[in-house]
Amino acid sequence: MDNSSIYSCLGLVLSITTIEALLCMSCDNVADPRLCSRLLTCSSNEMCYVQHKLGTNGNQFYKLGCVDRNVCLGSQTSVIPVGRRNTYNSSSGLIDSNEIQSSGKMTRASNDGFHLCTQCCDKADGCNKDLCTSHPATNLRCLSCAGENDPKNCQQIKECGRDQFCYVHKGLNPNIATYSVQYDFGCMGSLQCRAFKNVFSSSCVACCNDTDLCNYDACDHWSPNTPGAAKLVTSSAPRTTVPKLDVHINGPDKGHFLKETQFACVTNPAADSYRWKFNGTFSMPMGVTEQLISGQTGGGSGLDILHIKNLTESTFGTYTCAATLNGYTAEQSHFIGILAAKPTVNIIKQPVSSSFAIQCQVTGYPAPHIQWDFVPKSPISHGIPPGVQFREEAYKSTLDVSHYNPVDHDGSWYCKATNTAGSTVSEVHIP
Repeated sequence: MDNSSIYSCLGLVLSITTIEALLCMSCDNVADPRLCSRLLTCSSNEMCYVQHKLGTNGNQFYKLGCVDRNVCLGSQTSVIPVGRRNTYNSSSGLIDSNEIQSSGKMTRASNDGFHLCTQCCDKADGCNKDLCTSHPATNLRCLSCAGENDPKNCQQIKECGRDQFCYVHKGLNPNIATYSVQYDFGCMGSLQCRAFKNVFSSSCVACCNDTDLCNYDACDHWSPNTPGAAKLVTSSAPRTTVPKLDVHINGPDKGHFLKETQFACVTNPAADSYRWKFNGTFSMPMGVTEQLISGQTGGGSGLDILHIKNLTESTFGTYTCAATLNGYTAEQSHFIGILAAKPTVNIIKQPVSSSFAIQCQVTGYPAPHIQWDFVPKSPISHGIPPGVQFREEAYKSTLDVSHYNPVDHDGSWYCKATNTAGSTVSEVHIP
């Protein structure tokens, strides 16, 4: 073989690029690519694409899916640079990763209107959600399925809320004696994610927000340690099977006064119902609500969230999650206290007139004790002058001057708030 043949073969080998199968959004005739929630696994020779069309009735719509790479690159009006999956060599006849080609032409479709835009990409899974639109999606989009035995079988996605993560739970299916692996996908807040990790410490729970659909392969590294084969037990005596129901509460032991807080009640498997107790009764304080997040009875895992809008003396205490499955109830309790906070003081003064008021508003926990003091301009005496009355309320004290006399009332008024965390003093001057 001569050198030219060797170089030709070497060039052919170097031009071959290993291409992974993509996950692409796949929908027909949607009004916006972001409304598409179906996922499709493409063949190794396909890319993600979007067609933006103007129908004969004047309505615009989008088609999303997979298309052969060569067909797409030969017909598109705009090429999106490729990313992590592969890089093309311009000598091969495909588009180089640093090039972008655009066309403003509107072409006539055969029978369904005009083609306004066609774009292709393979930079990331689901990358076609942002093609042919000037308003790319800003919220994270994640796989959203329960009880799948393979990520490839999950074809639904969900746009997560603000501050949520994509999550995946990969573990052994509790309902199958063969110990097969099952996946749960969706969106989840950081508190719930920490709760899941605590409960399912022997399986994989991952939360991510670096890219769309990042929960697809976040648990690829995990594999179960399959338990030994169960022994067959036979008995002629009747016996009652009590379902195994694990209940765990994740949340802070203490919270800030007048601030919102929440608990996550996680069960494995998901329960039929969830109820919360407060200090031993099912009567919840004002401002305390619950929300069932996820769970399919008897399978996977269940999650119920308890929200405390304002942590106060009436809402701190012991909360118990009571989960019921097939008539069996399991409970787990958690105490939430209030963090001690040094007082703050804010004095509000009305315009000085024949009668006026000064109000001292305080914060802090425990509830501060409020004291007033007065230093006149001419410090002949020290203390509260005559003609002054006080009205005490929770976290505020109002000083009423009914008959203003500059000789008696002009000077510096001090309000001091004290609790176990410390004391704070503020002053106001009259006039």
